[in-house]
Amino acid sequence: MPWKTMEVRDQRVRFVVEAATVEKPLSQLCAEFGISRPTGYLWIDRYREGGVAAIAERSRRPRCSPEKIPEALEEQVVVLRQCYPDWGAQAGRAAVRRLAPAGRSKPALAGTEASLRGGAE
Repeated sequence: MPWKTMEVRDQRVRFVVEAATVEKPLSQLCAEFGISRPTGYLWIDRYREGGVAAIAERSRRPRCSPEKIPEALEEQVVVLRQCYPDWGAQAGRAAVRRLAPAGRSKPALAGTEASLRGGAE
């Protein structure tokens, strides 16, 4: 028997409609849809607040990155990369740590590596 494929939005709408009919207990309905009860309540609350648009899939990207490498420092990393194309992330990080402003946390290896690749994370 093939798997049922369904869009996330369609599944959420179907769940909310079935929850509104109150034919089954919410815990049973959540089990049928393979979600937890807190998630079920979350979808219902979002639907009540904003309709179908509110229960659409949301971005999981963080709103801010407080430890992000400052742009000025990232530009210096790019210049270092152009001057020393053979350097990898560890050598680049060592140089960047010397350039980083005092009192600021030093960039991690992953952030330095992303900057050395061209600034794309």
